[in-house]
Amino acid sequence: MLRTGYTTANTFLYVHLAVEEIAELFRSRTQDKGLEFIARYAPDLPRRFIGDPSRIWQVIINLLGNASKFTSDGHIYLNVEKPGKSCSNVTIKFSVSDTGIGIPTHQIAAIFEKFTQVDASTTRRFGGTRLGLSISKRLTELMGGEMGMQSTVGEGSTFWFTLALPQDTSEPPQFMPAVELTGLRLLHVDDNPTNRFVLREQFNHPQLRSSECDSGKDALEALHAASAKGDPFHIAILDQAMPEMDGETLARAIKADPVLRNTVLIMLSSFGRRGDAARIEDLGFAAYLTKPVRFSQILDALRKAWTPSRRNAKPLVPAAGHSSAQPLDNFRHKVECPTQAPRLTLFSHEGICPKRGAFQRMERERSQARRFY
Repeated sequence: MLRTGYTTANTFLYVHLAVEEIAELFRSRTQDKGLEFIARYAPDLPRRFIGDPSRIWQVIINLLGNASKFTSDGHIYLNVEKPGKSCSNVTIKFSVSDTGIGIPTHQIAAIFEKFTQVDASTTRRFGGTRLGLSISKRLTELMGGEMGMQSTVGEGSTFWFTLALPQDTSEPPQFMPAVELTGLRLLHVDDNPTNRFVLREQFNHPQLRSSECDSGKDALEALHAASAKGDPFHIAILDQAMPEMDGETLARAIKADPVLRNTVLIMLSSFGRRGDAARIEDLGFAAYLTKPVRFSQILDALRKAWTPSRRNAKPLVPAAGHSSAQPLDNFRHKVECPTQAPRLTLFSHEGICPKRGAFQRMERERSQARRFY
């Protein structure tokens, strides 16, 4: 018998790993439609909870599938954050935003009703009825949560649900191993403000110095200005698909400039295609990652791209108030269980060293959810 609140299916789960794996699985669907997929897990959220992984998984998948179905261009944004805390439980808010067709205000009230179609013409055009939303709302209520939405016609929609989950504190967190990145100066270039926000959060640490630009033109100006002050950027992280000057064009400009050519480059792409890795390597990139990117992937790319020879060629300037001898071993992002090999390609002078994602796609949702507890 189903009931609200906690069920016999409740167990330990790592919500951040569930979100990362869902992002991995969903990426191919958005790539096929030419959509950018962005995933965020707020840095201040705990990692280990007690809950029902199968139901949480199903609701997120339903919302993402709905967003993909009714979005033909732009992006889809999966965001997990903490709006509040009550007693021993942590309230988690899961939201899926899209840049799709939107829903008229007068039809929002009926969107979660059973067997309700908002518009028959929309169903014929996009091939869906949004019927999974009523199922998702019911599952959320069975877990003691609530679901809602906001939408603007022609701009997109945001569907969200909140759950109050007990935090599991029985297992102490394990910190990232020490990394010699103290004082490293990073420049992130991306025209999408949501992408910049997510990466800004990930690099929000006093021992790293991170800046950002929204265009290739501004990036070149920032790189030259930093070099003129004697404090150059060590690594530039470039988005591949940008208007006017894309990441590859920007990389050519950087490598052709005698002042900037030693800047270490990392490419982020939303649409990884066969043959990209070899071409990106030829442009002088040290690493190539496909979005959405796990924080562990970015950290691994930084560690391996910032080789001893490059460190010796460009001495690090300590961040203000921090000793250069202090290792980056207390990064706010913690890992409570071993992560799988990241999906990235690293380039070295000897050639390409591929790292493939080891998470395999499971045939059934329940077996997939079991990976997270």
